[in-house]
Amino acid sequence: MENTMMSVRIICDIHEKRVMIFGEAPFNIPQNQTGEVLKLLNHIHQHEYNTAHCFINMENGHLMSQVVLNIDSSNSMDYDVFRYGLCDVCYIIDNYYKGIMEILFPTDPVRVAIGMPKKNKLIR
Repeated sequence: MENTMMSVRIICDIHEKRVMIFGEAPFNIPQNQTGEVLKLLNHIHQHEYNTAHCFINMENGHLMSQVVLNIDSSNSMDYDVFRYGLCDVCYIIDNYYKGIMEILFPTDPVRVAIGMPKKNKLIR
């Protein structure tokens, strides 16, 4: 992780034969800015190949990512499949963290001072 930290939850459901991996970013997205963040998420999902997908948890305003992996008939999973799923959950938020922060804080003088672009070129 280069840009942010996050919480990760792993849920194993043997009855449904799946493993769900969730990542949750440690910041809230205000209700009035969810539209702009959703535009960025839509762009990510249209133009990036990633097994994970991002969404906004409307109960607490947190940005989340999720991947669902299937468990085989012997109730096991290949290590690399699990590792790639876990990495995708983490990296999809980490890779776009700066773009999301630019949407949430477009005139933050600290971000301007370190040379971040004024507009998010991915969605404008």
